[in-house]
Amino acid sequence: MLLLVAAALAVPFFAERFDANAIPTDWKVRAIESTGGGEASKVTVESGQLVVATGKSGKKFSGLARKFELRSVSWLKVQARVQSDVTGGSGQCDVVLHFDGGVVEPARPCLVRNDPEPYTRFVQVPQGARDVEFTMYNTLPGTVRFDDILLEAVNIDWKTVNRGSFSYYWQGNDGFREDSLTANDELVDKTLAFIGTAGRVHLDVWKYPDVATLEQYTGVHAEAYVEGDTLHTTVRSDARSVVQMLARAWGSAPSPALAEGLPVHVVGQWDDREPRMVTRRLVGEGKCPSLADLLDPAKYAALDADKVLVAGALVSWVMETKGSGAVKAAYGAANAATALEGALGMTLAEAEAKFRAWL
Repeated sequence: MLLLVAAALAVPFFAERFDANAIPTDWKVRAIESTGGGEASKVTVESGQLVVATGKSGKKFSGLARKFELRSVSWLKVQARVQSDVTGGSGQCDVVLHFDGGVVEPARPCLVRNDPEPYTRFVQVPQGARDVEFTMYNTLPGTVRFDDILLEAVNIDWKTVNRGSFSYYWQGNDGFREDSLTANDELVDKTLAFIGTAGRVHLDVWKYPDVATLEQYTGVHAEAYVEGDTLHTTVRSDARSVVQMLARAWGSAPSPALAEGLPVHVVGQWDDREPRMVTRRLVGEGKCPSLADLLDPAKYAALDADKVLVAGALVSWVMETKGSGAVKAAYGAANAATALEGALGMTLAEAEAKFRAWL
């Protein structure tokens, strides 16, 4: 198991439980950020916990920090228990690693929570980093309590293989089968041909056994998470994420319906179901969403799971009607419905009628 491997090869930097009810030796209260001349946040140790309190009018933010020399460390394991009653906003409250060279890595997004157990996060040390500063702070109104802090150097056995447009990473026996590698190669070729992108691409795929492990490495609780040209996923062949990564050439913030419909069109099916057939059945049952609802992000989010297949059928119809240029025009537009009307040369109501007739 991953955690057993990591624990067996761990070299501790420190473990801090704040039992002395005072700021521990070697830790320093450090100014984090100042946005004005208002009240400063308070950093204290109370009842065996580090307490960082920020008032509603707080403008000066502090935290508790400690710096360590890395000495050829490749991975760090962070554990912390965090209790918070902060209110929402654009601030942060977290354990954060600041590497020399400017790389900042939050251990976990700030959430209103009361963790019964410490959370765990694994962080890859940036190449060339010589030291790291471990910081706990809060820039949101409210109180955050930190306890059971652990920082360890760990030697994690990530296996890797380079194939086609991909570099794959996995642990233990959780590797990629030949059929998955082949499917990914074919998917890249089909997608690049569809979106009209020339040249080579390179994608990194990190495979995790489950959502909990993915969260330990990324801080994100999801089955798949994309960051630039890197895909973190729990499945060996993640067609949706790969197509969406490649389609960024068309726009970085597409309509959710088109972002999900494009992979369905490229693959030709979804969960072994054919999009056109499923959509035809939904129309017959009076359950098919309108194009207006499909292309409205808020309304699309509220639709049931079959919306993905309807979106895929829509992309296929637009492709057959006007070609990939029309799909591209709507995909990269701020208002997909208006852009689609322009690309098709008809109103959304007219497109609705023709789309359903095509089914």
